[in-house]
Amino acid sequence: MVGLDMFRSLFSRELKTAKQIQQLLEEWEYNTCLGSEYSNQKDYKSAILYFEKALTQATLGLSTNKRQVVFMQYYSLASMNLAHALNQYQKLPQSEKVLSDAHFNMLSMMVDRNQPASFRYQAKAQADVLLQSLKNYLNSMGRASVADSLEEEFYRLTVNSQLN
Repeated sequence: MVGLDMFRSLFSRELKTAKQIQQLLEEWEYNTCLGSEYSNQKDYKSAILYFEKALTQATLGLSTNKRQVVFMQYYSLASMNLAHALNQYQKLPQSEKVLSDAHFNMLSMMVDRNQPASFRYQAKAQADVLLQSLKNYLNSMGRASVADSLEEEFYRLTVNSQLN
């Protein structure tokens, strides 16, 4: 799984060619499809492996200056897929961590004034999607107060970053 330091350091690298970016998109799709197949077969251990690969590819894609919105969406989807597979495999703390990390990373991009407003707006949209997934998870675990505090923090950051 991708940590925050690795996530941030990826923004300093850039894939150079459209061919490399296309290959990364195709690899993400391939690993996502395989992960989904394994998940549908209830082979969550294998699904986790492929969803982790898809998450890594989406994270790498975010380091490009091209197709960032697509990779942002892929990152959110890969995080939610991985969290679901981990949850099904009874790896509950890891499942929550994946969703929490993804949400935090989108919040970080949302408030990053070095990014264009359109990029930050898309990061806000993905942070909101991830927040809803994380809230559903936390509520199902009987942790509604934590879910509520995350929603309050998201609202506060949204207001302070003037993206609302």
